[in-house]
Amino acid sequence: MKTRQGFVSNSSSSSFVIQKKLLTDYQIDLIKRHIEIANRDFPSDFFCDSGDAWDIVEKEDTLEGDTFMDNFDMLEFVHRIGVPEQAFSFNGENY
Repeated sequence: MKTRQGFVSNSSSSSFVIQKKLLTDYQIDLIKRHIEIANRDFPSDFFCDSGDAWDIVEKEDTLEGDTFMDNFDMLEFVHRIGVPEQAFSFNGENY
């Protein structure tokens, strides 16, 4: 059983698209490894395990992600790693 601290949003689904041309290679890597990075670099702000991971697909021009349970705050994460706001769009209840 998972125990959560703080606010958790449980939308039924959510998705995002991020334009790679506005990202560094380092940011692309961080997004693809978001659970590992959040646990390493922001452990007090993100409580997450592999079950909270977003499915990330890298395409030629974009990173695309989706989830059915968005317990991991991807919007906060991309802000933390410096992704410019004009680079991404989120769809779903919470965004």
